[in-house]
Amino acid sequence: MPAPASPPRLPLPPLLLPLLLGLTGVAGEVELQVIQPEKSVSLPPGEALTLRCTLTSLIPIGTVRWFRGTESGRELIFSFRGGHFPRVTNITDITKRNNVDFSIRISNITPADSGTYYCVKFQKGNPDVELKSGPGTRVFVHVIPTVTISAHQVPSLQLAILTCHIQRFYPEVIQSTWLEMNKGLKACEASVLTKNPDGTFNQDSHILVYTSEDKAQLTCQVWQEAQPPVQASMQLSEFREARAFSAPSGTLILLGWKLFSLTALCTICVLKRRFPSRRTDPGTALAMKPAATTKASPVPPAS
Repeated sequence: MPAPASPPRLPLPPLLLPLLLGLTGVAGEVELQVIQPEKSVSLPPGEALTLRCTLTSLIPIGTVRWFRGTESGRELIFSFRGGHFPRVTNITDITKRNNVDFSIRISNITPADSGTYYCVKFQKGNPDVELKSGPGTRVFVHVIPTVTISAHQVPSLQLAILTCHIQRFYPEVIQSTWLEMNKGLKACEASVLTKNPDGTFNQDSHILVYTSEDKAQLTCQVWQEAQPPVQASMQLSEFREARAFSAPSGTLILLGWKLFSLTALCTICVLKRRFPSRRTDPGTALAMKPAATTKASPVPPAS
């Protein structure tokens, strides 16, 4: 008995085949991922920075480039197609078959190299078309500041202006605190940040103190994010013994209104610190003005 003939296969509708091919292309594009495993990297200047990047697929064909920043303001750091990048080298052999590691190394890092770096896959074309970018790796270059203290006596008063010099630090966000015998004080004035040619910053912090307090030790403590504090200290007795360190009259004339305004501002800070409330210890304060007494009203004579 002859086998029954199989039913004829109907041809695919003319619009169905392009639709299936389009879905296949979309699925292939979704499979491509640019992986940057490290969200942030922190290191001191002078070291080599390693930026890691891997692809899940080499399709479509095209090169990989590294950028710092985004959009129109981004800077090309390295291209695997070639170019002049003296401080940047690729870590793996990109000529090796099926190599998907596009990590790079940047030598001799400086504060100017801080920023967010992106590994970007391109599709070959004329010109090349940007296909997908990694999430980015943020780079922090920490420069520990140098902290020193200088002192200048206020003429005709038992007061001195202490200046905490915080020099050559990066990034620019820091916190500085004055401590007297391990107790926090409020700084009277913090100067504006100044930027050095190498990208680091300087800042000064001032406070007014009584030179009569021989046993007092003042400490300037500086904090940076994710770094141990850096500090410098001065004993007031050392300042009294070194009177020659005080500014002479000629120097004070050159300082002019700047010293005058700083002294006035710091005096207000000292007074606020010394007399914040009734909790202030009268033994350590300056002479406090006695409270004004209310004049009693005369008692009318009894009728």
